Amino acid sequence: MADVSASAVCSVSFDPAGQLTIAEGLTSMKRALVFMLLAPVSVFFIVFTVLLMLAGPSAKPPGLAPFVAMALSLLTLPASAITGAVDGYLARVLPITLRASLTAIVGAMAGAAVPCGFAFVMLSRLPPPILMLFAIGGAVVMGACSLLSCDYSGRLQPSNESGSSMKNRLA
Repeated sequence: MADVSASAVCSVSFDPAGQLTIAEGLTSMKRALVFMLLAPVSVFFIVFTVLLMLAGPSAKPPGLAPFVAMALSLLTLPASAITGAVDGYLARVLPITLRASLTAIVGAMAGAAVPCGFAFVMLSRLPPPILMLFAIGGAVVMGACSLLSCDYSGRLQPSNESGSSMKNRLA
C-alpha cells in the first residue's frame, strides 16, 4: 500500500484495489513543535545573549539575565499558541509567501497584547512606545516559525473539497 502524506490536515493513500482513500483529521506535530518549543527557546537565547552583551565583559555573574530571559520565554507561550493555530488554518488556504507575512502580523499582535494590556491595566493609560519592541520581536519569531513549519517537500496539499469529489475528479 503506497502512502502519500498530504499535509497536516489530511493523508492520501491508495488501498490494494488502487482506489484513493483520504483520512482526514490527522495532524502533524511539526507545527506544534516549532511554535510551542522552538519559539520560546529562541526567545530565551536571544534575550539572554543580548542582556549578557549589554552587561559587558566585566560582569562576572549573569545577574538577572536568566530570570528576564525565562520570563520573556514564558510570556511567548500564549502568543505562540495563538499564532500556531492561525498558521495551521492559513496553511490550508494560502501559499507560504502570503502565510508567513500574515503569521508575522498575527505574531506581532499577539506578542504585544500581553505587555501592552498589562501596562494599560497597571498604569491606567496607553502603554509606552518602548513596549512596541514586543510586537517587533513577536513578528520576527512567529514569521520564522511559520517558515520553519512549512512542508517544502512538494507533496500534495490539502484541498477544500470533500473526499468523494476528489475521488471523482481523479478517476
